[in-house]
Amino acid sequence: MEHYTTGLQPARSSRSTKLTILGTRRNQAQQKYHHNQQSNRIAMLAATKRWFNRNRTPLAIGAGVVGAGYVVTGYVLNKLQDARERMSSDRIAKEKYGGF
Repeated sequence: MEHYTTGLQPARSSRSTKLTILGTRRNQAQQKYHHNQQSNRIAMLAATKRWFNRNRTPLAIGAGVVGAGYVVTGYVLNKLQDARERMSSDRIAKEKYGGF
């Protein structure tokens, strides 16, 4: 006559049964933890996607402003460099040819 404790495995001794039940509970707890962790990741990704969708226009405007600022800054720096070179070449020409 076999005796089943919780329907998991036949009982061999009370110690092994307790260890089997504890091991099963521990595995179930670990599986539940990992499932919750995976669910939390999925929920976080979904929330991030919703946030980007809600704020798409302000983010696009911000990116446009930053991009325009970058382009304008490059343009202004290039013009300043050209002006410095022109002033330098004018000064050298004045010194070399005695002025205009």
